Amino acid sequence: MPIKELLAALKELTTDNVLASTWIEASWTFGVQPNLKGIVDTVNILVQSGKWSQELLKLLSVVKSDLSDFASDLGVLNREWSAVLSTTPNEIWKGNIAGFFKSRFWHSEVEDTQIFSLGASSIDAPNTRLIQSQSSSDGKHVGCIKLRIPTNLLSRSTELLVEREAWLREHSTGWTIIYEIWSLKERCLAFEVQIPILDEDVETLLLEGLSQPCSGPDNLLRDPYILMSVSDFSFKFPVTISSDLKRILILSSFVALEDSESAHRSEKIAFDRVQPLGIRPFIPPVNVHTYSISDVAFKDDGRYVVGYICDLGGQKVSKIVKNVTEALNKLFKDEFGTSYQVSTHLSKRPDVPVTLGELATSSTLRTQQAGTMKFFRNSVSGQAEMSVLEQDGSANAVVLNTWAEDGSARTETLTRVPRSLMATKPTLAATSRIPTGNVIRLIWNSQAAVRYSFNPLDAGSVPPPLLLERRKEKIVTLHTTAEAIEPGDRPGLPFRVTQQQQLCSSQKRIGGADETEGLNISAAHSAARLSKRQRN
Repeated sequence: MPIKELLAALKELTTDNVLASTWIEASWTFGVQPNLKGIVDTVNILVQSGKWSQELLKLLSVVKSDLSDFASDLGVLNREWSAVLSTTPNEIWKGNIAGFFKSRFWHSEVEDTQIFSLGASSIDAPNTRLIQSQSSSDGKHVGCIKLRIPTNLLSRSTELLVEREAWLREHSTGWTIIYEIWSLKERCLAFEVQIPILDEDVETLLLEGLSQPCSGPDNLLRDPYILMSVSDFSFKFPVTISSDLKRILILSSFVALEDSESAHRSEKIAFDRVQPLGIRPFIPPVNVHTYSISDVAFKDDGRYVVGYICDLGGQKVSKIVKNVTEALNKLFKDEFGTSYQVSTHLSKRPDVPVTLGELATSSTLRTQQAGTMKFFRNSVSGQAEMSVLEQDGSANAVVLNTWAEDGSARTETLTRVPRSLMATKPTLAATSRIPTGNVIRLIWNSQAAVRYSFNPLDAGSVPPPLLLERRKEKIVTLHTTAEAIEPGDRPGLPFRVTQQQQLCSSQKRIGGADETEGLNISAAHSAARLSKRQRN
């Protein structure tokens, strides 16, 4: 083939979306991953040979640039979507892939799916890190906690050693928490507040970070001199957010956000007053409790702090009353034992029979996380239903399975997802009505990391939360009918729910665990057994 015709064919591949999409689909259909590396290398050789006319050389340069960009996009496509395309090659034409990753080279018309990144621009700065995000229990907002430090702390002196105590004093000042609340309906920032972090809290973080093996010599803490910048090591940064986003625990500080007066209330401003209160004004932050506590979280819209005593295997519940500082300071006095309850017998309580209808009637849940059950009453049919939201790793898809009390079931594939999101559990918000129809909203929140760093190589290690909106009528639904359920069972399928499961179901657990009024899916297999004795 003459060189001019070859370049014309390659140029058409990079400019014709239909042709490129057809080639990608055909490649995956025959089990071959589409790849342009060999062609790009060949074009590079042709360009470097320098024996072409000015017209051909100009065309070669254009084709080389376009092919390089196309090859780069293909690399992302193969890395993130190979599990989807290898089983369903025609997904290249649908809105799932184009919604998450748009390319100018293949079909990218998205009518039914839109993806929004919440707060991504503010974490691009080298001195800012996203710590964690969380959806509100009503499914209307997402709260984001970000950490910002003075820019000068990222620089490193190479001329002289600094005394350790002086270094700690200098580097523990000016740390700030940025707390944002985003409106999912408007997809905009509804509220923001900046909260200074206590210097003693930052010093504790720095000391813990300096003690890590990756930070330098083992005697670094004992050495009176130090030469290091904040970006040279990692540190822990524990935070906890309540289900209504109005209460947050940041190291040793409790922050409460209060609603404004009704006369000043606005949809654009969710909360207007901030009350930073020190929980431990006179006790070092490392001495938090008598026992080691894990999975600290809020319960009942921030009225209680819940945790698990690692050494005893029991549960601790501390009530937050109006005078927050006084109540929490009592935790460190002799009357500590009266401020909480411990139980190690939750699993020994008898089973309580609960029907599907009863669970659906009492549920007020507005959101649902992957791996959890939700009980509700269908607004159209009036039947009690139970749904399970799953992020299917084998299909790279978010699937909603629903069972009704008449025995019927339906399966909805809400969206296909890229590989990078498979480690993050999505949250399904309530369906919203817009002028063009109904949309479902899925939120992938930023999960808390074990450790954080300001090292440039770790930038973006905690990605911003993602919001997906998809028109409900575009979702394919598979309906089935269960034959094993007798007509006499219509009043409600009986489930056996233990008291332990009921208690845990109302809790939010930090670190990516469940927050739901339903049942944890791991407990559901034993809890949701049909009892033949009860049905008869």
